[in-house]
Amino acid sequence: MGVLKNKKRINQESDHSPLSSNSPPRSVCSFLLVTCYLLFFSFSCEKWPGLQQKADAVFSLLPGRTKSEAGTDGADTAETTAPTLHLSQTDEELLQIAQNSQDTLPVFFRHLFRPAKGESGFRVKYPFRTDSGSGFSMEQLWLSDIRFKDGVYYGILVNTPFYIASIKKGDTVSFSAGEITDWMFIQNGKIIGGLSIKYLLEQIPNHERSEEQHRVLRMFE
Repeated sequence: MGVLKNKKRINQESDHSPLSSNSPPRSVCSFLLVTCYLLFFSFSCEKWPGLQQKADAVFSLLPGRTKSEAGTDGADTAETTAPTLHLSQTDEELLQIAQNSQDTLPVFFRHLFRPAKGESGFRVKYPFRTDSGSGFSMEQLWLSDIRFKDGVYYGILVNTPFYIASIKKGDTVSFSAGEITDWMFIQNGKIIGGLSIKYLLEQIPNHERSEEQHRVLRMFE
């Protein structure tokens, strides 16, 4: 997908009816049904690449916003339609993005603790274990207001969890920096980092993206 093309930039600073008597034999009908199913599935995989693997994780598409960011330029990336995408945790591109985010965490923290003029909207994406019986193992959510206190990192959930009953949007949670799967911030209206956002949005066909999703993608240009 070419999602990591800006990695260098970051590193420098992720009808069922009975058969009639004239109908073909049942074996022929079964063959045709299976063929049609396979063709449909092949098309679906091309349209939604995540279908090629078992969707065992939930990924928030957009990094949300805090009350203080509402209405501001660039950082106004609230959830609207299609707030999540279901993909496999072993998706190669997402794994590469997660590794890149770990490799470049010092860049993020340097900007977080000493932001330059025009920098805001600092976020990290973190995987939370979902509730038993949800059908998924992890739900990846964005955190804002990152701070470090007494040896522990804290952040505020800016996405709505769909498969975790114990937390909600706006809650303060602790997390481990070693498990961060992506990070981002806004620099003069452009998204720095946030490679998973770009990759996930690109899984949605262009004509099915919301206006806000298009706007967020333009922030990577």
